[in-house]
Amino acid sequence: MNIKLILTTLILLGLAVALKRFREAPEPSLDFHSLSEKLELAEVRKITLRDATQATTLTETGDGTWGVAIRGNYPADLKKVSDLINDVTGSRILHRVASSAKHHERLGLLEPLPLKDSVKVEGSADGDRVAETPDEEGGDEKSFGHASSVTFEFGSGKTRTILLANPNPEKEARASTQGMNVRFSDEDVVYRLAKSPWITYDTPSWIEKSVPGFEGSEVRSISMNPGSTSAVLLTRSDRDAAFEIATLPEGQKLKVGDVSRLADAAKSLRIRDIAPADGAILPPGMGKTDFSTFELFDGRTYQFILGDKVKDGSSDVFYVKRTVSVSEDVTESSIKEKVAKESVEFEKWYYQFGGWTRTSLIKSPFELLESPASKENTGSKENPEGEPGETDSELFGAGLSASGIPEEGLETDSGTPPLPVGASSKQIGARHILIAFQGAERSTATRSRDDALKLASDLRKKISNGEKFEDLARNHSDGPSKSEGGDLGTFGKGQMVPAFEKIAWSLGLGEISQPVETPFGFHLILRTQ
Repeated sequence: MNIKLILTTLILLGLAVALKRFREAPEPSLDFHSLSEKLELAEVRKITLRDATQATTLTETGDGTWGVAIRGNYPADLKKVSDLINDVTGSRILHRVASSAKHHERLGLLEPLPLKDSVKVEGSADGDRVAETPDEEGGDEKSFGHASSVTFEFGSGKTRTILLANPNPEKEARASTQGMNVRFSDEDVVYRLAKSPWITYDTPSWIEKSVPGFEGSEVRSISMNPGSTSAVLLTRSDRDAAFEIATLPEGQKLKVGDVSRLADAAKSLRIRDIAPADGAILPPGMGKTDFSTFELFDGRTYQFILGDKVKDGSSDVFYVKRTVSVSEDVTESSIKEKVAKESVEFEKWYYQFGGWTRTSLIKSPFELLESPASKENTGSKENPEGEPGETDSELFGAGLSASGIPEEGLETDSGTPPLPVGASSKQIGARHILIAFQGAERSTATRSRDDALKLASDLRKKISNGEKFEDLARNHSDGPSKSEGGDLGTFGKGQMVPAFEKIAWSLGLGEISQPVETPFGFHLILRTQ
Protein backbone atom coordinates (compact mmCIF):
# COMPACT_ATOMS: atom_id res chain seq x y z
CA MET A 1 0.00 0.00 0.00
CA ASN A 2 1.22 3.48 -0.78
CA ILE A 3 2.96 4.92 2.34
CA LYS A 4 1.86 8.44 1.46
CA LEU A 5 -1.78 7.35 1.29
CA ILE A 6 -1.53 5.69 4.73
CA LEU A 7 0.07 8.78 6.28
CA THR A 8 -2.56 11.06 4.71
CA THR A 9 -5.37 8.88 6.04
CA LEU A 10 -3.87 8.86 9.55
CA ILE A 11 -3.48 12.64 9.52
CA LEU A 12 -7.08 13.14 8.43
CA LEU A 13 -8.35 10.75 11.11
CA GLY A 14 -6.30 12.60 13.72
CA LEU A 15 -7.72 15.94 12.62
CA ALA A 16 -11.27 14.56 12.75
CA VAL A 17 -10.76 13.26 16.30
CA ALA A 18 -9.23 16.57 17.40
CA LEU A 19 -12.08 18.54 15.85
CA LYS A 20 -14.66 16.28 17.54
CA ARG A 21 -12.98 16.75 20.92
CA PHE A 22 -12.83 20.49 20.38
CA ARG A 23 -16.54 20.64 19.60
CA GLU A 24 -17.41 18.51 22.61
CA ALA A 25 -15.14 20.43 24.97
CA PRO A 26 -17.04 21.97 27.89
CA GLU A 27 -17.68 25.70 27.93
CA PRO A 28 -15.20 27.72 29.95
CA SER A 29 -16.54 27.90 33.48
CA LEU A 30 -18.39 31.12 34.34
CA ASP A 31 -17.56 33.09 37.43
CA PHE A 32 -21.18 34.24 37.69
CA HIS A 33 -24.56 32.86 36.59
CA SER A 34 -26.77 35.92 36.03
CA LEU A 35 -26.19 39.59 35.27
CA SER A 36 -27.69 40.53 38.63
CA GLU A 37 -24.50 39.31 40.31
CA LYS A 38 -22.63 42.21 38.70
CA LEU A 39 -25.19 44.88 39.60
CA GLU A 40 -26.20 46.58 42.85
CA LEU A 41 -29.89 46.29 42.11
CA ALA A 42 -30.96 47.58 45.53
CA GLU A 43 -29.30 50.89 44.63
CA VAL A 44 -30.89 51.38 41.19
CA ARG A 45 -32.43 54.85 40.88
CA LYS A 46 -32.94 55.20 37.14
CA ILE A 47 -33.38 52.89 34.16
CA THR A 48 -32.99 54.04 30.56
CA LEU A 49 -34.20 51.83 27.69
CA ARG A 50 -33.00 52.44 24.16
CA ASP A 51 -33.47 50.83 20.79
CA ALA A 52 -32.79 52.10 17.28
CA THR A 53 -35.62 54.66 17.26
CA GLN A 54 -36.51 55.79 20.79
CA ALA A 55 -35.51 56.04 24.41
CA THR A 56 -37.54 55.85 27.62
CA THR A 57 -36.30 56.62 31.13
CA LEU A 58 -37.88 55.29 34.31
CA THR A 59 -37.01 57.08 37.55
CA GLU A 60 -37.44 55.93 41.14
CA THR A 61 -39.71 58.46 42.83
CA GLY A 62 -39.52 57.17 46.40
CA ASP A 63 -41.17 54.51 48.58
CA GLY A 64 -40.67 51.84 45.94
CA THR A 65 -42.54 53.77 43.23
CA TRP A 66 -41.30 54.67 39.76
CA GLY A 67 -42.18 57.38 37.27
CA VAL A 68 -41.92 57.74 33.48
CA ALA A 69 -39.51 60.64 33.05
CA ILE A 70 -40.60 61.72 29.58
CA ARG A 71 -44.18 61.93 30.90
CA GLY A 72 -43.36 64.25 33.77
CA ASN A 73 -42.66 61.27 36.09
CA TYR A 74 -46.25 60.08 35.75
CA PRO A 75 -46.50 56.83 37.80
CA ALA A 76 -45.04 53.81 36.03
CA ASP A 77 -46.55 50.33 36.07
CA LEU A 78 -44.68 48.85 39.04
CA LYS A 79 -45.19 45.25 37.94
CA LYS A 80 -43.70 45.98 34.53
CA VAL A 81 -40.71 47.74 36.09
CA SER A 82 -40.15 44.82 38.47
CA ASP A 83 -40.51 42.31 35.63
CA LEU A 84 -38.05 44.30 33.52
CA ILE A 85 -35.37 44.23 36.21
CA ASN A 86 -35.93 40.54 36.93
CA ASP A 87 -36.04 39.50 33.26
CA VAL A 88 -32.95 41.42 32.18
CA THR A 89 -30.72 40.76 35.18
CA GLY A 90 -32.12 37.53 36.62
CA SER A 91 -32.14 35.30 33.54
CA ARG A 92 -29.64 32.44 33.75
CA ILE A 93 -26.52 32.74 31.58
CA LEU A 94 -26.12 29.68 29.35
CA HIS A 95 -22.58 30.18 28.06
CA ARG A 96 -20.04 32.56 26.60
CA VAL A 97 -20.57 33.45 22.97
CA ALA A 98 -17.43 35.51 22.33
CA SER A 99 -14.59 37.12 24.27
CA SER A 100 -13.24 39.67 21.80
CA ALA A 101 -14.54 43.05 20.65
CA LYS A 102 -13.95 42.02 17.03
CA HIS A 103 -17.15 39.94 17.24
CA HIS A 104 -19.42 42.74 18.53
CA GLU A 105 -20.57 44.00 15.14
CA ARG A 106 -21.22 40.50 13.83
CA LEU A 107 -23.32 39.74 16.92
CA GLY A 108 -25.19 43.06 16.78
CA LEU A 109 -23.71 44.30 20.05
CA LEU A 110 -22.15 47.62 19.11
CA GLU A 111 -23.37 50.48 21.29
CA PRO A 112 -26.58 52.24 20.08
CA LEU A 113 -26.26 55.16 17.70
CA PRO A 114 -26.71 58.69 19.08
CA LEU A 115 -30.29 59.90 19.20
CA LYS A 116 -31.56 63.15 17.77
CA ASP A 117 -32.65 65.94 20.09
CA SER A 118 -36.19 65.58 21.45
CA VAL A 119 -38.95 67.03 19.31
CA LYS A 120 -42.05 68.40 21.02
CA VAL A 121 -45.06 66.31 20.06
CA GLU A 122 -48.55 67.72 20.41
CA GLY A 123 -50.39 66.09 23.28
CA SER A 124 -47.33 64.53 24.94
CA ALA A 125 -45.27 65.59 27.90
CA ASP A 126 -42.20 65.60 25.70
CA GLY A 127 -41.13 64.25 22.37
CA ASP A 128 -39.68 60.77 22.24
CA ARG A 129 -36.16 60.87 20.93
CA VAL A 130 -35.60 59.17 17.58
CA ALA A 131 -32.44 57.63 16.16
CA GLU A 132 -30.22 59.53 13.80
CA THR A 133 -31.48 58.98 10.25
CA PRO A 134 -29.16 56.75 8.16
CA ASP A 135 -27.42 58.39 5.20
CA GLU A 136 -29.35 58.06 1.97
CA GLU A 137 -26.50 56.25 0.22
CA GLY A 138 -25.74 53.96 3.12
CA GLY A 139 -29.39 53.05 3.81
CA ASP A 140 -29.74 50.85 6.87
CA GLU A 141 -26.06 49.93 6.88
CA LYS A 142 -25.35 52.77 9.30
CA SER A 143 -27.35 51.07 12.08
CA PHE A 144 -26.19 47.52 11.29
CA GLY A 145 -24.67 45.77 14.28
CA HIS A 146 -25.96 48.22 16.88
CA ALA A 147 -27.70 46.84 19.95
CA SER A 148 -30.60 47.87 22.13
CA SER A 149 -29.61 48.82 25.65
CA VAL A 150 -30.73 48.99 29.26
CA THR A 151 -28.79 51.41 31.44
CA PHE A 152 -29.01 51.26 35.22
CA GLU A 153 -28.04 54.36 37.22
CA PHE A 154 -27.28 53.80 40.90
CA GLY A 155 -27.56 55.96 43.98
CA SER A 156 -23.81 56.57 43.88
CA GLY A 157 -24.16 58.18 40.44
CA LYS A 158 -22.42 55.31 38.67
CA THR A 159 -24.05 53.68 35.66
CA ARG A 160 -23.90 50.24 34.06
CA THR A 161 -25.23 49.52 30.58
CA ILE A 162 -26.31 46.14 29.26
CA LEU A 163 -26.39 45.74 25.48
CA LEU A 164 -28.84 43.20 24.03
CA ALA A 165 -29.38 41.63 20.60
CA ASN A 166 -31.26 38.66 19.23
CA PRO A 167 -29.03 35.87 17.86
CA ASN A 168 -28.54 35.85 14.09
CA PRO A 169 -28.70 32.29 12.64
CA GLU A 170 -26.71 33.39 9.58
CA LYS A 171 -23.83 34.72 11.64
CA GLU A 172 -23.78 32.45 14.70
CA ALA A 173 -23.47 28.68 14.89
CA ARG A 174 -25.71 28.23 17.93
CA ALA A 175 -28.23 30.95 17.13
CA SER A 176 -31.09 28.50 17.45
CA THR A 177 -30.60 28.45 21.23
CA GLN A 178 -33.35 30.32 23.04
CA GLY A 179 -32.42 33.65 24.57
CA MET A 180 -30.52 36.83 23.69
CA ASN A 181 -26.87 37.75 23.37
CA VAL A 182 -25.82 40.34 25.94
CA ARG A 183 -22.74 42.15 27.14
CA PHE A 184 -21.88 44.95 29.51
CA SER A 185 -20.87 48.05 27.53
CA ASP A 186 -17.58 48.27 29.45
CA GLU A 187 -16.68 44.61 28.81
CA ASP A 188 -15.89 42.66 25.64
CA VAL A 189 -17.28 39.27 26.68
CA VAL A 190 -20.63 38.29 25.12
CA TYR A 191 -23.00 35.90 26.93
CA ARG A 192 -26.16 34.03 25.93
CA LEU A 193 -29.16 34.31 28.26
CA ALA A 194 -31.42 31.31 28.83
CA LYS A 195 -34.47 33.33 27.84
CA SER A 196 -35.18 36.61 26.08
CA PRO A 197 -36.35 39.38 28.41
CA TRP A 198 -39.51 41.25 27.41
CA ILE A 199 -38.59 44.89 26.82
CA THR A 200 -40.63 47.63 25.19
CA TYR A 201 -39.15 51.01 24.34
CA ASP A 202 -42.54 52.63 23.69
CA THR A 203 -43.09 55.27 26.38
CA PRO A 204 -46.90 54.87 26.83
CA SER A 205 -46.42 51.16 27.53
CA TRP A 206 -44.72 51.99 30.83
CA ILE A 207 -47.29 54.29 32.39
CA GLU A 208 -49.70 52.94 35.01
CA LYS A 209 -52.89 52.32 33.07
CA SER A 210 -55.42 52.19 35.93
CA VAL A 211 -56.84 55.44 37.29
CA PRO A 212 -58.91 56.13 40.43
CA GLY A 213 -62.57 55.25 39.98
CA PHE A 214 -65.71 54.45 41.93
CA GLU A 215 -68.39 51.77 42.07
CA GLY A 216 -71.74 52.28 40.42
CA SER A 217 -73.39 51.55 43.75
CA GLU A 218 -71.88 54.80 45.09
CA VAL A 219 -73.51 56.99 42.42
CA ARG A 220 -76.48 59.18 43.43
CA SER A 221 -76.94 61.09 40.16
CA ILE A 222 -75.55 61.28 36.64
CA SER A 223 -75.77 64.46 34.59
CA MET A 224 -74.68 64.62 30.94
CA ASN A 225 -74.37 67.73 28.78
CA PRO A 226 -76.65 69.92 30.94
CA GLY A 227 -78.39 72.72 29.04
CA SER A 228 -78.07 71.02 25.66
CA THR A 229 -80.68 69.24 23.56
CA SER A 230 -79.03 65.93 24.46
CA ALA A 231 -79.04 66.60 28.22
CA VAL A 232 -79.62 63.63 30.53
CA LEU A 233 -80.25 63.68 34.27
CA LEU A 234 -80.51 60.39 36.15
CA THR A 235 -81.17 60.38 39.88
CA ARG A 236 -82.07 58.01 42.70
CA SER A 237 -82.92 58.45 46.36
CA ASP A 238 -80.70 55.73 47.87
CA ARG A 239 -78.29 52.94 46.91
CA ASP A 240 -81.02 50.30 46.67
CA ALA A 241 -83.32 52.40 44.50
CA ALA A 242 -83.42 52.34 40.70
CA PHE A 243 -82.33 55.36 38.69
CA GLU A 244 -85.05 57.60 37.27
CA ILE A 245 -84.70 59.95 34.33
CA ALA A 246 -85.86 63.53 34.72
CA THR A 247 -88.14 63.50 31.66
CA LEU A 248 -89.44 60.11 30.56
CA PRO A 249 -91.63 59.99 27.44
CA GLU A 250 -94.99 58.32 27.97
CA GLY A 251 -95.03 54.61 27.23
CA GLN A 252 -91.24 54.22 27.47
CA LYS A 253 -88.92 53.07 30.22
CA LEU A 254 -85.24 53.10 30.99
CA LYS A 255 -82.90 50.30 29.94
CA VAL A 256 -82.10 49.23 33.48
CA GLY A 257 -79.02 47.22 32.60
CA ASP A 258 -77.53 49.97 30.44
CA VAL A 259 -78.13 52.61 33.11
CA SER A 260 -76.43 50.34 35.63
CA ARG A 261 -73.42 49.93 33.32
CA LEU A 262 -73.28 53.70 32.83
CA ALA A 263 -73.11 54.17 36.61
CA ASP A 264 -70.28 51.61 36.68
CA ALA A 265 -68.42 53.16 33.73
CA ALA A 266 -65.72 54.79 35.89
CA LYS A 267 -65.13 51.75 38.09
CA SER A 268 -62.13 50.34 36.27
CA LEU A 269 -61.05 52.79 33.60
CA ARG A 270 -57.70 52.13 31.93
CA ILE A 271 -55.85 54.84 30.04
CA ARG A 272 -53.62 54.57 26.97
CA ASP A 273 -51.48 57.65 27.54
CA ILE A 274 -51.43 61.06 29.23
CA ALA A 275 -50.71 64.65 28.20
CA PRO A 276 -49.80 67.56 30.49
CA ALA A 277 -52.58 69.99 31.43
CA ASP A 278 -50.24 72.96 31.65
CA GLY A 279 -52.25 75.17 29.32
CA ALA A 280 -49.44 75.38 26.77
CA ILE A 281 -50.82 72.74 24.44
CA LEU A 282 -54.41 71.56 24.18
CA PRO A 283 -54.56 67.85 23.25
CA PRO A 284 -56.20 66.96 19.92
CA GLY A 285 -60.00 66.88 20.05
CA MET A 286 -60.34 69.00 23.19
CA GLY A 287 -61.62 72.01 21.23
CA LYS A 288 -65.11 70.45 21.28
CA THR A 289 -66.18 68.71 24.46
CA ASP A 290 -69.00 66.86 26.19
CA PHE A 291 -69.61 66.65 29.94
CA SER A 292 -70.51 63.76 32.25
CA THR A 293 -70.87 64.39 35.97
CA PHE A 294 -71.26 61.69 38.62
CA GLU A 295 -72.42 62.75 42.10
CA LEU A 296 -71.76 60.16 44.82
CA PHE A 297 -73.68 59.51 48.02
CA ASP A 298 -70.66 60.45 50.17
CA GLY A 299 -70.59 64.01 48.77
CA ARG A 300 -67.89 63.60 46.11
CA THR A 301 -68.57 64.79 42.55
CA TYR A 302 -66.51 63.63 39.56
CA GLN A 303 -66.72 65.41 36.23
CA PHE A 304 -65.41 64.04 32.93
CA ILE A 305 -64.76 66.59 30.17
CA LEU A 306 -64.59 64.49 27.02
CA GLY A 307 -62.89 65.60 23.81
CA ASP A 308 -63.83 64.43 20.32
CA LYS A 309 -62.41 61.22 18.91
CA VAL A 310 -59.15 61.63 16.99
CA LYS A 311 -56.79 59.23 15.23
CA ASP A 312 -53.65 57.95 16.91
CA GLY A 313 -52.06 55.93 14.14
CA SER A 314 -54.78 53.49 13.12
CA SER A 315 -56.64 53.70 16.45
CA ASP A 316 -59.47 55.98 17.56
CA VAL A 317 -58.65 57.77 20.82
CA PHE A 318 -59.96 60.72 22.80
CA TYR A 319 -58.72 62.83 25.70
CA VAL A 320 -60.48 63.44 29.01
CA LYS A 321 -59.98 66.11 31.65
CA ARG A 322 -61.13 64.89 35.05
CA THR A 323 -62.08 67.01 38.03
CA VAL A 324 -63.21 66.08 41.53
CA SER A 325 -64.84 68.16 44.28
CA VAL A 326 -66.56 67.54 47.57
CA SER A 327 -69.71 69.08 49.08
CA GLU A 328 -69.25 71.67 51.80
CA ASP A 329 -71.56 69.57 53.97
CA VAL A 330 -69.01 66.72 54.15
CA THR A 331 -67.17 66.60 57.47
CA GLU A 332 -65.40 63.24 57.21
CA SER A 333 -61.65 63.96 56.97
CA SER A 334 -60.76 60.79 55.01
CA ILE A 335 -63.09 61.83 52.16
CA LYS A 336 -61.71 65.37 52.11
CA GLU A 337 -58.13 64.05 52.07
CA LYS A 338 -58.93 61.65 49.23
CA VAL A 339 -60.50 64.43 47.17
CA ALA A 340 -57.58 66.79 47.85
CA LYS A 341 -55.05 64.18 46.72
CA GLU A 342 -56.98 63.22 43.58
CA SER A 343 -57.64 66.86 42.72
CA VAL A 344 -53.90 67.61 42.63
CA GLU A 345 -53.27 64.66 40.31
CA PHE A 346 -56.26 65.32 38.03
CA GLU A 347 -55.20 68.94 37.65
CA LYS A 348 -51.91 67.89 36.04
CA TRP A 349 -53.11 65.68 33.23
CA TYR A 350 -55.34 64.98 30.29
CA TYR A 351 -56.00 61.25 30.04
CA GLN A 352 -56.06 59.46 26.70
CA PHE A 353 -58.50 56.55 26.30
CA GLY A 354 -59.37 54.15 23.53
CA GLY A 355 -62.17 55.51 21.34
CA TRP A 356 -64.71 52.91 22.48
CA THR A 357 -64.59 54.17 26.05
CA ARG A 358 -66.18 57.46 25.08
CA THR A 359 -69.62 55.93 24.56
CA SER A 360 -69.47 54.24 27.95
CA LEU A 361 -69.13 57.66 29.65
CA ILE A 362 -71.62 59.75 27.67
CA LYS A 363 -75.18 58.89 26.55
CA SER A 364 -78.05 60.56 24.82
CA PRO A 365 -81.59 60.09 26.16
CA PHE A 366 -82.40 57.96 23.11
CA GLU A 367 -79.69 55.43 24.00
CA LEU A 368 -81.08 54.90 27.51
CA LEU A 369 -84.71 54.29 26.55
CA GLU A 370 -86.10 50.91 25.61
CA SER A 371 -87.79 50.39 22.26
CA PRO A 372 -88.85 47.31 20.30
CA ALA A 373 -86.24 48.05 17.64
CA SER A 374 -83.40 48.16 20.16
CA LYS A 375 -84.43 44.79 21.59
CA GLU A 376 -84.50 43.21 18.17
CA ASN A 377 -81.14 44.47 17.05
CA THR A 378 -79.13 43.94 20.21
CA GLY A 379 -80.02 40.27 20.44
CA SER A 380 -81.30 40.56 24.02
CA LYS A 381 -82.23 37.29 25.65
CA GLU A 382 -85.34 36.96 27.77
CA ASN A 383 -85.22 35.26 31.13
CA PRO A 384 -87.99 32.92 32.33
CA GLU A 385 -89.82 35.77 34.07
CA GLY A 386 -90.10 37.66 30.80
CA GLU A 387 -87.83 40.54 31.86
CA PRO A 388 -84.79 41.46 29.76
CA GLY A 389 -81.99 39.17 30.87
CA GLU A 390 -78.22 39.34 30.76
CA THR A 391 -77.05 39.27 27.16
CA ASP A 392 -74.03 37.49 25.76
CA SER A 393 -71.11 38.28 28.07
CA GLU A 394 -68.76 38.96 25.23
CA LEU A 395 -70.88 40.99 22.81
CA PHE A 396 -73.71 42.42 24.83
CA GLY A 397 -72.91 41.84 28.48
CA ALA A 398 -70.53 43.31 31.05
CA GLY A 399 -68.14 45.70 29.42
CA LEU A 400 -70.56 47.03 26.79
CA SER A 401 -72.47 50.25 26.92
CA ALA A 402 -76.06 50.75 25.76
CA SER A 403 -74.87 51.22 22.21
CA GLY A 404 -72.58 48.25 22.51
CA ILE A 405 -69.29 50.09 22.91
CA PRO A 406 -66.90 48.33 25.31
CA GLU A 407 -66.25 50.14 28.57
CA GLU A 408 -62.60 50.65 29.48
CA GLY A 409 -61.53 48.08 32.04
CA LEU A 410 -64.12 45.57 30.84
CA GLU A 411 -63.41 45.84 27.15
CA THR A 412 -64.39 42.86 25.05
CA ASP A 413 -61.57 41.02 23.39
CA SER A 414 -63.22 41.15 19.99
CA GLY A 415 -64.04 44.84 20.20
CA THR A 416 -67.59 44.12 19.15
CA PRO A 417 -70.45 46.60 19.69
CA PRO A 418 -74.04 45.52 18.98
CA LEU A 419 -75.82 47.24 16.13
CA PRO A 420 -77.22 50.71 16.77
CA VAL A 421 -80.96 51.17 16.47
CA GLY A 422 -82.05 51.20 12.84
CA ALA A 423 -78.99 49.35 11.51
CA SER A 424 -79.23 46.32 9.22
CA SER A 425 -80.47 43.22 11.00
CA LYS A 426 -78.56 40.73 8.81
CA GLN A 427 -76.56 38.55 11.16
CA ILE A 428 -73.92 35.82 11.12
CA GLY A 429 -72.69 33.60 13.94
CA ALA A 430 -69.12 32.74 14.98
CA ARG A 431 -66.84 31.33 17.62
CA HIS A 432 -63.31 32.54 18.17
CA ILE A 433 -60.12 31.78 20.07
CA LEU A 434 -58.17 34.84 21.19
CA ILE A 435 -54.44 34.55 21.82
CA ALA A 436 -53.34 37.80 23.45
CA PHE A 437 -49.77 39.00 23.89
CA GLN A 438 -47.94 41.47 26.04
CA GLY A 439 -48.72 45.01 24.91
CA ALA A 440 -52.03 44.18 23.20
CA GLU A 441 -55.19 46.04 24.25
CA ARG A 442 -56.54 44.85 27.62
CA SER A 443 -54.03 42.01 27.67
CA THR A 444 -52.57 40.53 30.84
CA ALA A 445 -50.65 37.92 28.84
CA THR A 446 -46.86 37.80 29.15
CA ARG A 447 -46.13 35.97 25.90
CA SER A 448 -44.54 37.87 23.01
CA ARG A 449 -46.36 38.72 19.79
CA ASP A 450 -44.34 36.08 17.92
CA ASP A 451 -45.20 33.45 20.52
CA ALA A 452 -48.88 34.37 20.30
CA LEU A 453 -48.88 33.98 16.52
CA LYS A 454 -47.11 30.63 16.81
CA LEU A 455 -49.61 29.38 19.38
CA ALA A 456 -52.56 30.49 17.24
CA SER A 457 -51.06 28.71 14.22
CA ASP A 458 -50.41 25.56 16.28
CA LEU A 459 -54.01 25.54 17.53
CA ARG A 460 -55.31 25.80 13.97
CA LYS A 461 -53.23 22.75 13.03
CA LYS A 462 -54.74 20.85 15.96
CA ILE A 463 -58.23 21.76 14.75
CA SER A 464 -57.30 20.57 11.25
CA ASN A 465 -56.15 17.30 12.81
CA GLY A 466 -59.55 16.73 14.39
CA GLU A 467 -59.48 18.46 17.78
CA LYS A 468 -62.63 20.37 18.69
CA PHE A 469 -62.62 24.15 18.31
CA GLU A 470 -64.76 24.55 21.44
CA ASP A 471 -62.38 22.49 23.60
CA LEU A 472 -59.33 24.43 22.44
CA ALA A 473 -61.16 27.72 23.07
CA ARG A 474 -61.95 26.67 26.65
CA ASN A 475 -58.35 25.64 27.28
CA HIS A 476 -56.41 28.34 25.43
CA SER A 477 -58.50 31.44 24.63
CA ASP A 478 -57.74 34.68 26.48
CA GLY A 479 -61.20 36.07 25.71
CA PRO A 480 -64.16 36.21 28.11
CA SER A 481 -66.11 33.81 25.87
CA LYS A 482 -63.67 30.96 26.55
CA SER A 483 -66.07 29.35 29.04
CA GLU A 484 -68.63 29.20 26.22
CA GLY A 485 -66.18 27.56 23.86
CA GLY A 486 -65.52 30.92 22.19
CA ASP A 487 -69.16 31.40 21.19
CA LEU A 488 -69.85 35.00 20.12
CA GLY A 489 -73.49 34.43 19.25
CA THR A 490 -74.71 36.40 16.25
CA PHE A 491 -73.75 39.85 15.07
CA GLY A 492 -74.21 42.21 12.15
CA LYS A 493 -71.89 44.30 10.04
CA GLY A 494 -70.40 47.29 11.79
CA GLN A 495 -70.21 45.50 15.14
CA MET A 496 -66.70 44.09 15.00
CA VAL A 497 -63.34 45.78 14.69
CA PRO A 498 -62.62 45.98 10.93
CA ALA A 499 -59.98 43.24 10.71
CA PHE A 500 -62.20 40.75 12.58
CA GLU A 501 -65.35 41.69 10.65
CA LYS A 502 -63.71 41.42 7.22
CA ILE A 503 -62.55 37.84 7.80
CA ALA A 504 -65.63 36.68 9.73
CA TRP A 505 -67.99 37.74 6.94
CA SER A 506 -65.75 36.23 4.23
CA LEU A 507 -65.76 32.73 5.77
CA GLY A 508 -68.03 29.97 4.56
CA LEU A 509 -70.22 28.08 7.04
CA GLY A 510 -67.98 25.83 9.16
CA GLU A 511 -64.79 27.41 7.77
CA ILE A 512 -61.96 28.39 10.13
CA SER A 513 -59.76 31.41 9.49
CA GLN A 514 -56.01 31.71 9.60
CA PRO A 515 -54.80 33.79 12.60
CA VAL A 516 -56.32 37.30 12.37
CA GLU A 517 -54.63 40.15 14.22
CA THR A 518 -56.66 42.87 15.95
CA PRO A 519 -55.64 45.31 18.70
CA PHE A 520 -56.48 42.54 21.21
CA GLY A 521 -54.22 39.81 19.78
CA PHE A 522 -54.60 36.97 17.28
CA HIS A 523 -57.98 35.35 16.64
CA LEU A 524 -59.00 32.07 15.08
CA ILE A 525 -62.57 32.52 13.79
CA LEU A 526 -65.06 29.72 13.13
CA ARG A 527 -68.18 30.70 11.13
CA THR A 528 -71.18 28.96 12.73
CA GLN A 529 -74.22 30.66 11.13
